[in-house]
Amino acid sequence: MITLKKIILLLLSLLLCCSMATAQQKGEQAILPDPFFAAKGQYAVGTTSFVWQDTNTDGTKYIGQIWYPAISTAKANRAPYLPECVYKTADLKNDPTVASLQSVTTGCLWDAPILAQSNPYPVLIYSPGLGLSGQAGTFFFEYLASRGYIIAAINHPGSSFYTEKADGSLVLYQDNSYDTPFGKAALTKRVAGQLSCTLDALIRLNATPESAFFGKIDTANVGVFGHSIGGRSALRAAALDKRFKAAANLDGSLENEDPYTFSQQSILLAQTDVGEQIQAEITAGSTKPAEIPKIKKEYQEWIANLFNAGHAKEYLIYYKNTQHMNYTDLPLLLEHTPNVGTANSTVILLSLSKLLDGFFSEAFFHPKASLKDKLPQCPYAELKRSKL
Repeated sequence: MITLKKIILLLLSLLLCCSMATAQQKGEQAILPDPFFAAKGQYAVGTTSFVWQDTNTDGTKYIGQIWYPAISTAKANRAPYLPECVYKTADLKNDPTVASLQSVTTGCLWDAPILAQSNPYPVLIYSPGLGLSGQAGTFFFEYLASRGYIIAAINHPGSSFYTEKADGSLVLYQDNSYDTPFGKAALTKRVAGQLSCTLDALIRLNATPESAFFGKIDTANVGVFGHSIGGRSALRAAALDKRFKAAANLDGSLENEDPYTFSQQSILLAQTDVGEQIQAEITAGSTKPAEIPKIKKEYQEWIANLFNAGHAKEYLIYYKNTQHMNYTDLPLLLEHTPNVGTANSTVILLSLSKLLDGFFSEAFFHPKASLKDKLPQCPYAELKRSKL
């Protein structure tokens, strides 16, 4: 099957190493002026930055981004897809792919006032895939924030495309720890710890009278989700930190993971159809038919490791006609995104957004409900396994 290392090589070839190909095409072109229009819900969406501190390592402070239900005002400008610091960095600004994203604006309003309501908003924390940035889930953030969630996304120093420090400097991708099983497990735990540090920062914002988020965050209803290793780390974060009431893994592998321990938590694994993935690899020549029994056996062991964890409601959902990058914004933004399936990219992101909304809503407010009832509203989704 496609390994994490293969995936990272594909992602970095897209984001950092495709300058020659894009130069031949006179630069990669962003597709739509507002590629996130389909995500709009009943509320306007605001976005702003916040500071979180990695107290598990050296205490360095980093910049994250928050999306939230907002009041639309004429003074608020539409937020760019990536922050300006990315385009001013010498190692990035001359890359045609990165430069093409500078013209992309989102449907969010920068620093717009948060919408006041009688109850605080449930909060979700997002972790990106290795070599990507936290903004790679913007479609999800706009969908969920416009329906009453606060979402915080961070980058992970060394393992994300970039990570901005509080002093304005950047840490670029430099992590090779996916090369070994031990390295994967160590990186997963490190990222999981950073997600807990992010929750600490949000709790402080909620308790600080000077903060725009003072009293606005429902600290009793906190979820975590992510893509690829970010999704894998979201599950580990929930196992290590029981403040996370629910966790969702979007197409992240579970290979070589330690046993999980959950406590009345909800778990979602949404991923590429494994049968389709194996067939595609056979067609491409990267997997031989003789290898299939071993691949299937290992996959079943990884899934069993997750579902054997006690005290959790769990769902395994396959998405037909998708590949790994369908679980990010990139197919909406760049015409030549690799590792994308034949399903309509916008429809897939809408389907995943509805799935996430249904999953977290069930975990926070409707524990007797079942995500099975939401699946008819989620095109391409197929329930493969559940534990209620």
